[in-house]
Amino acid sequence: MIETIAQGSSLEQAIAALTAPELLAELAPIDPLAVARLKGMKVKQDLLYGDGQPLRSEEVAQLLGISRQAVDKRRSKMVFSRRLKSVKYCLVNVSSVATSKKQT
Repeated sequence: MIETIAQGSSLEQAIAALTAPELLAELAPIDPLAVARLKGMKVKQDLLYGDGQPLRSEEVAQLLGISRQAVDKRRSKMVFSRRLKSVKYCLVNVSSVATSKKQT
């Protein structure tokens, strides 16, 4: 199985090889969440490529009537914003859990 992955197979083939029952039985003691992570990779791949290839930056730029650099700048701002929101969410949840533990 590892040989299949090492030979540069597609992600779909790699996921199929990694989700083989015998390999999962070996992975379970090491990483109990391995199955869930692999399923997540498969779902992400299906969403991304389900309707064909995603648009390249140049294609998005042409559709929006802006430069490729402007598309990249918007994308990086969006990614940063999502990360910032997730950090804020984690901080709020951690502090609320800590507060509730102090009260009990």
